[in-house]
Amino acid sequence: MKKWVYFILCLGWLTACSMNGKSEPAPSKPTAPIEVTFKTIPEVIQANQPTTLQVVVKQGNDAVEDASDVQFEVWKKGQEKHQMIPAKHQGKGVYAAEKTFDSEGIYFVTYHVTARNMHSMKQVELTVGEINKNEQEEGKDPAAQNQSDHSHDHHGLTIQLSPTETGKDQNTVFKINVQHEGKPLTNAHVTLEYWTGQEEKHTYVDAKEQSAGEYVANIKLSSVGDYHFRVHAIKGELHDHKVIHVHVK
Repeated sequence: MKKWVYFILCLGWLTACSMNGKSEPAPSKPTAPIEVTFKTIPEVIQANQPTTLQVVVKQGNDAVEDASDVQFEVWKKGQEKHQMIPAKHQGKGVYAAEKTFDSEGIYFVTYHVTARNMHSMKQVELTVGEINKNEQEEGKDPAAQNQSDHSHDHHGLTIQLSPTETGKDQNTVFKINVQHEGKPLTNAHVTLEYWTGQEEKHTYVDAKEQSAGEYVANIKLSSVGDYHFRVHAIKGELHDHKVIHVHVK
């Protein structure tokens, strides 16, 4: 009988030691930003012929199949009218929409991708048909000319902001990922400008760089609803800004 009592006590002691010796779970890895690749099919675009606008969305090595919103904003250089075209999920991280350009010229396409509390957008220039240099210059709109006069390079700059949803009166660390031509843009001056609805007062907060191309800013939003965030990124002759919507619940 004593042997059984001794055995049970030893078993309990070993179990307790085993439980106390359990290692704590490793801290979760930081969320990787979504990566978006844009292309047209066919690559050479002709007027009055259907063209597929396509993005492939990935997070790390995984295809993003659950993007909440993907749209293409299309307009012709020199025209104010913009067309928003929703994309359809094709599988394997591919989202696409069809567009027929009704005339030759220079067009702009900005893709807007919202997925997993992150937003990515980038402007791409497309040439439809065959145009010469003079036609390209004639097609420039005043806004584009002003940007050129101020030596602002808007090409190849990608800006992502996360999260795009937060709670009222909650201290939120907003992360801004800035890349230029696919590489992290370091030592840039990044500012968050935000406001609600038609509010005239805009608040500005400088973001600090915590790693290569990643900037952070701590902000507390005091009202429920939708906020407009304009992210400004400046480095030398590079200057771009993107407007992203943040929902507060």
